[in-house]
Parts: sequence; structure tokens; C-alpha cells
Amino acid sequence: MVYKNKKLTFEASCRYLSKTDFFERLRAITLLGGKCIRCGETDIRVLNIDHIDGSGNTERAKFAHPYLFYRYVIAHLTKYQCYCANHNQIKKYEAREGISENHPLISGNYLLTYSL
Repeated sequence: MVYKNKKLTFEASCRYLSKTDFFERLRAITLLGGKCIRCGETDIRVLNIDHIDGSGNTERAKFAHPYLFYRYVIAHLTKYQCYCANHNQIKKYEAREGISENHPLISGNYLLTYSL
């Protein structure tokens, strides 16, 4: 819908893209099984699309809008899997995705002392 007012046009396009993003995400998650592959969680609010080899952020950055990414996922289902938020974070930690070697959890230097 085109409005003479640019602000209304922008708001209308944002509402449309938000709906499109939601339904494309829902479609992608459904095609990936609709549940966490570790625990079976089915709550759509906590399910994440995870790249199997851990390069999801670089791949996601190639797309201008989330719905384009979700359409890519739908076209390449074998490269992705579905995790709940907790298991996705655990997988990232276990695979050391995005964590430098100097990170306290990796180096073992995680016991911090605080003075009160």
C-alpha cells in the first residue's frame, strides 16, 4: 500500500516485512522438524535455526532482510538444523563458535574475585 506520507509508507512496509519474516521463519522451522533436535522443545518463541557447520552468522549477513535468509534456509534444508535457545548456546560453547582462546571460559581463568 502506497501512502503520500513517507512515514506511513515506511510503517506499512515494516508491518508487512514483520509478518513476512514471521511466516517465513515459521515455515523454515516447520520444514526443519518444528522442534529442538536435542530436547524436543516445540515452542516457536525459543526455537533457533542453526547452521550445521557453524557459519550461520556469515551466511545470514549476506541477506538484506530476514525473510530472504529464511527462504534460503528453505531452499537448503540439509545445511541447517533446529535447536532451542539453550541447546543452541550449548552447541556454540562446545564447538567454540565465536569464542577466542583468551575467553575466560576457554582459558580456565573464570574465577573472578569481587570486593564488596
